[in-house]
Amino acid sequence: MDISVIKLGEDRELDRELRKQGYTSQLIRGAVRVLLTCDDDITRNPEKLFENPLGLTGTTFYLEESERGGAMTNTGTARIVCGQNGEKLTACQIMHSGNLANGIHAWFREPDGLVTIDSGKADDIVNIQSHLIEIAEVPGQRRGSFLRIKIEELWRGDHRELPSSFSKFSEAVKAAAAKGECFHCREVHFALRPQY
Repeated sequence: MDISVIKLGEDRELDRELRKQGYTSQLIRGAVRVLLTCDDDITRNPEKLFENPLGLTGTTFYLEESERGGAMTNTGTARIVCGQNGEKLTACQIMHSGNLANGIHAWFREPDGLVTIDSGKADDIVNIQSHLIEIAEVPGQRRGSFLRIKIEELWRGDHRELPSSFSKFSEAVKAAAAKGECFHCREVHFALRPQY
C-alpha cells in the first residue's frame, strides 16, 4: 500500500527538484504527483512514517492499493479493495496483459481511505481492515511533513459467518472468497471499470 500526494499546478521545476532528492515524482495533467512507497508490509510496521515533501497547501492525499491474488491447486489468497461502506470503487487501472495469473488485476487510488478484504482458500478466513491516511505529528517538524496509514482491523473470521453488523461488506467478502478460489485468476472480481 502506497500514498500518493498530488499538488495542483504542473510545476516542472518542482518535479525536477523532487527527482533530484530521490522522490518518485511525475507530472500529470495540471499537477505534480509524488508516490510515497511502503517497501515493507505496513501491517508489520503500523508506525511507519512517510515523509511528505509537498506540505499541506494545495495537496490531496490518496491511498493506492491493488486487487490481487487467486488460487493454485491446494492454496489461494486474495485481496479485494472496497470503499468504507463496502461499495465497489472505480479502478484507476485494470491489467489486461502480461502474466496475470494470481497477480495484480486492478489498481485503486482513493482520497482519504479504503478497506481491504483478505481471504485465504485453505482456512476460509477473511480479514476486513480499514486504512486511512492521517497527518503524523512529529516534534520539531512542520505540520504535514509526515503522514502515516492508520490501520484498523474491523473483523476477522470465517467468511460464511459474517456478522450482520458488517453486512455492508457482504458482497466484497463474497468476492474475496471467490477470488481466493479462482484457479490461476486473471480477472477483476470487485471493481467498477474506469471511464475513459
